[in-house]
Amino acid sequence: MAQPIRVVLAEDHTLLRALLRQTLAACPDIIVVGEAETGYEAVRLIGAVQPDVVVLDIELSGGLDGVEVATRLAGMRCRVLAHSSHSDPVHVAHLLQAGASGYLSKEAPVGRIGEAVRAVAAGESRWFEADAGASAPLTTEE
Repeated sequence: MAQPIRVVLAEDHTLLRALLRQTLAACPDIIVVGEAETGYEAVRLIGAVQPDVVVLDIELSGGLDGVEVATRLAGMRCRVLAHSSHSDPVHVAHLLQAGASGYLSKEAPVGRIGEAVRAVAAGESRWFEADAGASAPLTTEE
């Protein structure tokens, strides 16, 4: 069996972070290796545990938002799955320019998180929309 995908959750809402952790715990091929509430916490934790994927809320509290966290992670081996309620293409483009590999809407069914983590870990760049069946590869222009 392959090594599990190691994930850090960077989300400032305690309840949502717990829901993400619980959902990913049901995936035998994914393991949550850490959680952070603020951007500064996320950067320190990611440097310490070297996850494969970071599920990164864009509106983190504590003075360092998700876009800045993604920028600081450039050059590290982990991939970023941006997680936000913002779904306009311009906002998502800023996330991708900052280094995110994929985007998962907070409006998406919670069960999509495993699929999104697996895709990003595999090197895919995808935009997972709120529609239960919607997922599209991102083009260079996007």
